[in-house]
Amino acid sequence: MNRFALWRRRLVWTVVSAALLLVLAFVSIDFLAAMALRSVGSSALGVSVDASNVHVGLTNGPCTIANLAIQNPAGCTEANFLLVRTISVDASAKAFLEPVVMIPSVSITGITLDLERLSEGGTNAQVLLNHMAKVKGTQRQDPTASSQGTRVIIAELVLSDITLHAGARVSIVPLGATLHKDRIVLKNVDSAASDLGVGHQLISLLTETVVAAIIDSFGDQLSSAVKSAIQGAASVLDEVGGKQLQDLGNSIGKILGGLPKGDS
Repeated sequence: MNRFALWRRRLVWTVVSAALLLVLAFVSIDFLAAMALRSVGSSALGVSVDASNVHVGLTNGPCTIANLAIQNPAGCTEANFLLVRTISVDASAKAFLEPVVMIPSVSITGITLDLERLSEGGTNAQVLLNHMAKVKGTQRQDPTASSQGTRVIIAELVLSDITLHAGARVSIVPLGATLHKDRIVLKNVDSAASDLGVGHQLISLLTETVVAAIIDSFGDQLSSAVKSAIQGAASVLDEVGGKQLQDLGNSIGKILGGLPKGDS
């Protein structure tokens, strides 16, 4: 083998090796992002969080999550509180390194929310919202926490193909109801600054906002029996400064306050 042929072979192997390393790097980043989603999501919500696929757009975005599943708390009939087919975040990974994370748009498609009343009173939504408020309250009381922290702002949040399963003691229909809506569009969704980290901020903000928007949209189909359950979660919202949680409490109080009393 002459010197030129040997040099060419070495060059080919170098290029192939570099390409393989680049592919492995991208795969590793997505794998680590999926692990972070499970860990941070479970910590933020107090229940198991999983997804079949997570992709991180390193330079131009988007970042995507496929088949997100947020488990129900103990005592529920259904396994999952929230199922989402796809989440697309119109931002690259480098955007999440800024103290104020500006996201032009987030699209969440194929949403199924399970709303159940628990045997001990209250709803599954209340359990998760109370946990999020508790985590935020603990962070605020931490003397080592900075006064600034990370803030997430979503210019446009689009929810599509939305289904609400309202249980028998939640819906105004005695045996429960399955409700559907094609689309909800929200503008300027904003979190308070927090030292909990951008991943925690984004998961909490999206969960709070999706729950608030769906309950607001289907409020006239919900039983007044859920009012006392939501009030428990709403009573702590002002203390932790969660704007979306405050909006949820105000929305539920406004919608359900005018419904006939009773455990329909």
